[in-house]
Amino acid sequence: MSTLLALESIRFGWKSHTDVLNIPSFSVDTGQHCFIMGPSGSGKSTLLSLIGGVIEPQQGKVVLNGVDLAPLKPAARDKIRADSVGFIFQQFNLVPYLSSYENVLLPCQFSDSRTHNAVEHAGSTKTAAQNLLEGFFTDNHKPDFDQPVAELSVGQQQRVAAARALIGGPALIIADEPTSALDHDNRLRFMSLLLNEADHQGSTVLFVSHDTTLASQFEKNYKLSEINQQVAE
Repeated sequence: MSTLLALESIRFGWKSHTDVLNIPSFSVDTGQHCFIMGPSGSGKSTLLSLIGGVIEPQQGKVVLNGVDLAPLKPAARDKIRADSVGFIFQQFNLVPYLSSYENVLLPCQFSDSRTHNAVEHAGSTKTAAQNLLEGFFTDNHKPDFDQPVAELSVGQQQRVAAARALIGGPALIIADEPTSALDHDNRLRFMSLLLNEADHQGSTVLFVSHDTTLASQFEKNYKLSEINQQVAE
């Protein structure tokens, strides 16, 4: 099994603060879905921004798919993020006036690689989007995928956001507390759909949450305090 993500000797702190992150080493293998548990305010979102190349460390390496993101210029990091990383945010960050189809297809506008993968996988980007949406809406509550996503329920919007992250099979899916608005049964149902679709797309999931009940869904589980020396139990 190859290493998809590796962090080495990472130090990061916001201005006028001590280090938020002090990570000697951390890695995720390709296809090895990983859960990181930590309380609110412990640096989980900062860690994910670092892994996704949104911010850069003051020290150390962030190696994704064999490329060290840290020394790259912002435009180069942006391209790697567009090609290799799908984000599922806590607030979903969907474009409210666009349809489900249009939201799911957005990553293909920024990545030729994901467009190519989607076409190769499904014949067209529209078919790839439809297949993902059909995969996430396997129950009897399937919405009209052409209506604006603002008209969907929270649970439905969450599934659209997950489909958007997965289109084109990015190597890494970063999920930041995306189940916080759901009840227990719907959280578990969503997790099952997400991990199954990630396997189908060939993507690896890195999921962070304060909800320990989700940990059993993953092959690898970590407390943030085991990774980040700045976090106390």
